[in-house]
Amino acid sequence: MSGLIKELLSKPTLKDILRGHLRNISESGGREMVKDLIWQDFEVLFSIMGAIPSMINACVGGMTQLVEDIHAKFSPRLLKGYIGSVLADVDRSVLKSCGNAVSSLARDVLAESPELKPFVLEQGPIAIAKVINAGTAGLNTLCRQDPDLLSAFLSRVIDNLDKPALNDAALNLMDAVLDQKLGIFSLAGGLVKRRSAKLFKRFGLGS
Repeated sequence: MSGLIKELLSKPTLKDILRGHLRNISESGGREMVKDLIWQDFEVLFSIMGAIPSMINACVGGMTQLVEDIHAKFSPRLLKGYIGSVLADVDRSVLKSCGNAVSSLARDVLAESPELKPFVLEQGPIAIAKVINAGTAGLNTLCRQDPDLLSAFLSRVIDNLDKPALNDAALNLMDAVLDQKLGIFSLAGGLVKRRSAKLFKRFGLGS
């Protein structure tokens, strides 16, 4: 496939066609393309469904290569401006609709597949823990570079949250954390020490 793509992209005519289609991409066009691709011929549908695992692996591998190449060849300043312009042009209503559709599908599939629940309960926490570990490492790096960044970010997030729902979620989370053997007193002591240092620094009482 990579050899075929390389050969096709060497043709000026194909590149002109591709540029024309890319300029006219729309949500409705994407929906119509999927309808035609899936429902025009059931053989195509079954072929796509059978190839989904390989497609996921290929997409993940391709995305990994893309991110690695972008990281290696483009400066953070350039990427920041580009990502900002991309996010500004993304239709949030389309993202919301996609998220709702995926959530509904996952809920219905899990409801009809009790055999998946043990797998989700076993592997889900591990996957979430890995994401949290990666996120905390990145967060710690950002906080070392700019100590006030997290506070400002959370302030803007909290301003747009449902306060009663946030309160219930915080209580539920704290209750679950207290049920674990995480050295709560050690964590609490570290938090008190850090908050005290910030207060002293704010009022000019410490170095």
